[in-house]
Amino acid sequence: MTSGPIADGISLGTLPPALQALLVAEEFLRHGQTTLWLVPDADAMYRAAEDLACFIDPSVVHCFHPLDVRPYQGDSPSREIVSARIAVLRMLLRRQAMIVVAPTEAVLPYTLPPADLDEAVIRIESGQEFDREELSATLVRMGYTREPLIDDVGQFSIRGFVMDIFSPGMQDPARIEMFGSTIEEIKTFTVATQRSRAHLSSLEILPVSEVLLEGRYVRQARPRLRRMKGENIPVMIQDLEQGILTPGIENCLPVFYEEQASLFDYLPRDFLLVGPDSVDMADEWDQVSQRYAAAYAKVEGAALAPGELLLSRDRWLGLPLNGRYVSTSVSGDRASVEWGEVHLGRGAEAVLDQIVTLRDQGYTVFIFIGSAMLSERIAYALSQRQIEARQADRFNARARPGVSIVEAPISSGFILPGRGLAIIAGDEAFGGRKHRKPAKRQPILNPFTQLNVGDAVVHRDNGIGIFKGIERIELDGLKNDFVVLEYLGGDKLYVPVYRLGLLQRYIGDADAMIIDRLGGTRWVKAKAHARESARKMAGELLAIYAKRESAHKWL
Repeated sequence: MTSGPIADGISLGTLPPALQALLVAEEFLRHGQTTLWLVPDADAMYRAAEDLACFIDPSVVHCFHPLDVRPYQGDSPSREIVSARIAVLRMLLRRQAMIVVAPTEAVLPYTLPPADLDEAVIRIESGQEFDREELSATLVRMGYTREPLIDDVGQFSIRGFVMDIFSPGMQDPARIEMFGSTIEEIKTFTVATQRSRAHLSSLEILPVSEVLLEGRYVRQARPRLRRMKGENIPVMIQDLEQGILTPGIENCLPVFYEEQASLFDYLPRDFLLVGPDSVDMADEWDQVSQRYAAAYAKVEGAALAPGELLLSRDRWLGLPLNGRYVSTSVSGDRASVEWGEVHLGRGAEAVLDQIVTLRDQGYTVFIFIGSAMLSERIAYALSQRQIEARQADRFNARARPGVSIVEAPISSGFILPGRGLAIIAGDEAFGGRKHRKPAKRQPILNPFTQLNVGDAVVHRDNGIGIFKGIERIELDGLKNDFVVLEYLGGDKLYVPVYRLGLLQRYIGDADAMIIDRLGGTRWVKAKAHARESARKMAGELLAIYAKRESAHKWL
């Protein structure tokens, strides 16, 4: 047993989500113990992470994302999602104390083993000598793509004696400046301005795929792949030997490694598990497993059975017995926390009156707001009631009685009479933004699943063309997939699949559609005309608003 309301086996399930987050955050601050918080789905993951960030340094809160592809879809998860997962695994491998929030569907699939991830990390430092072309080939086998200029994680570029790399875990990409084969300087830079931000003495480069294609992993996988059924097996093996990650290769991930490993192999032995009880855990495992089984039944190609891709049911159900465990199910012994609700059903004025009452009763009141504009409105409304609201950077459990406003969203409010503490969810109370899943950058179009041959496609720089399918082309000894677009006159444009962000399905009137000529001027003029129209509209709107403001002043 431990001090405080959180004790081994206790249930937090009847408490509001934000109060659960407060208790988990305080437990982390009390013991510094790596914590895994299992939640039902991705939306709950984002909500829990936001709530935790209200009560603790956000830098110790990390989401372990579920893969953003359906089981056996035949496509690979986005590099952004995989990079975020690998960054979390690397921090755990360093034994950094942290809170990891993850849905069940994110932690059940096997991933690369800890020893293999550690061995794959490339460490470089100033004054070191290395071969750029050799490093370039290694990066490709780690899942990177080579670009003229980098703008996203998982990319690198080489221009003369300058090498740019954007590795998982980096806030900004790194620029390596060399003299010959010697590293002279390492610094970070911003993508938008290309200006330097900070100088580094060393740098760690992480893989951006959970499938590694170094020679020994390919040799490990090849015999097993050859025994599998599927017309695409020879192509897949050929791709692997050339350092190409075939879309959907993650469906065969375990065959690349000698041992099977999951997120739990990265956690320290004394980690705290916050999650559902054994009954709910069994239900969640069954749901994920059944979804994989249903998809596997439709597979036409190389893939492992669900039992080879997912953590076993026995090991999953044994997790609460491995160390400290706190339940988020509604059953079980409840945490001894006296709490009350914040009444929001009577409108903003009633909420303001409730805040005044709490302040007068000696409570420390924290109002969490997701926007600066709403924060200013609430501060002004409170000032009209002779209450000065303090602006705070974050929650402070030792703050003196009074009202503080923190610019951060929270999912729900609550009152703790025993502690004289009240938490107000300002966005919910005053009509601000509702909780939304953060937008993730991803290709506008996935032609593997969304296009048919003959469909019209818009290329950002070349205009409207006709989708003619996918072709595999060998360049400089490497094979890659290209989207083929045909333009007026039969000219064809080959777009690498990793540049799908340049493409978008044509959604206009098909009868009025005009196919562009590759290299022609019509599309350039059309874009220029659209920009000019937008400028004119903006000018007209500004003029209208100015007139309205002027008229309002004379009323």
